[in-house]
Amino acid sequence: MERHVQAPVRLYRVLIAILSLGVLLSGCAGSPEVAVPPDVAAATTELSQLPPDIGLARTIAREGCINAAGYPVVAGRIVEGATRAQEGATVGIWASEDRARSGGYSTTLKEESSTPFQAFGDALPEPQRNEYFHALMGDKTDVEKYTTDAGMVFSRAAEGCFADSDREIFGTLQDAMAIELFINDLTAQLREGGASSSVGEYIGDYERCMAQAGSAVHGLHADTLAGEKFGRYRALGEPPRAEEQELAVTDFRCQDSSGLAANVREANLRTAGEWLKKNEQRILTLKETLAHSVERAQNIINGHG
Repeated sequence: MERHVQAPVRLYRVLIAILSLGVLLSGCAGSPEVAVPPDVAAATTELSQLPPDIGLARTIAREGCINAAGYPVVAGRIVEGATRAQEGATVGIWASEDRARSGGYSTTLKEESSTPFQAFGDALPEPQRNEYFHALMGDKTDVEKYTTDAGMVFSRAAEGCFADSDREIFGTLQDAMAIELFINDLTAQLREGGASSSVGEYIGDYERCMAQAGSAVHGLHADTLAGEKFGRYRALGEPPRAEEQELAVTDFRCQDSSGLAANVREANLRTAGEWLKKNEQRILTLKETLAHSVERAQNIINGHG
């Protein structure tokens, strides 16, 4: 099966869904007896939720590129893909406090929100609209393909500002796809291996921690509370308000102090241990590539001022 990751309509939402939900495909079930080296375990967590700087740098680079092509898009400081907390196949677990603060919850996004890039193009008359989206996103005639370890084939346009910005940050489109789609391989392994954890042993402490902070929840559903308290007030990529950030940070800290997040990570390592050990060098290489990508992203952000 092949998927072409390239369409102007709600591209960011589609990509978030792909990366967040993962792909349920056949694979080698992990062995609970395999010891995963600490550096591989740390790399797995980092690759499961990409740093917000990547999304912000993408916006800045794409804005500069499309402006240079003659289209005065003002994108602002939207952060692509920063609205989902997920550890392996478990949705709701934050990778870091910074991730929680910058991302917030998808339940506060407007139902039909679009990015400034999409909105600008939608407002153009034909044929300028097609010309704009071609400059921004290329087309299907020239693509690069990437096959995940789980056997899923993805493709991405090799030209346009989206492709150029990814090369500027990741170095190559292959590296960009390898890093972004790592979560698909990991999720496939966890679901194939029947990943489970003793969340029930920790959820009570987590809920008490949240209640003591003034945010009563049942299970890993702080996102539901966020939607109820704040409503759908922000556009896709727009940073959360201070009160939502406070809730997300509390969520992260309670997951951490209760031991819930650590338990989920340990269960994932047990389930996918064999696959992680087999792919140790690849994972460490991806982590190094991600580190270089974050450096480039930060240079773009700092240069933007």
